[in-house]
Amino acid sequence: MSLGEGVFSTAFSPDGKWLASGHGNGYVVLWDVERGRQFGSGLRVFAGGVSSLAFSADGKRLIAAEHSGQNLAVVNVNPESWIERVCQVAQPTLSRQEWKRFMGDQKYPTTCDDSR
Repeated sequence: MSLGEGVFSTAFSPDGKWLASGHGNGYVVLWDVERGRQFGSGLRVFAGGVSSLAFSADGKRLIAAEHSGQNLAVVNVNPESWIERVCQVAQPTLSRQEWKRFMGDQKYPTTCDDSR
């Protein structure tokens, strides 16, 4: 993603771990403050610029306002819920037996609940 068209707005998460930037091309980008780098590739929330940003009090959502003043977007910025959603969408996953059959001695990933 190109960050072109400049930064229109910024906001820090309540715990200070994240900085969000809203850009003229409609993207919202999260920055890991401690590591000093961009987290992920950004998310396009509007066709126009992002004029204002605010985190929810618990830091799990980011509210963005479009430059036109006519649209708001609420973005889930809680990584734990992202993992949960990926696991819901990716089901069914390979069982340990299936993994062993297809992947041999490669380490079995445990990101999702492997209760099967």
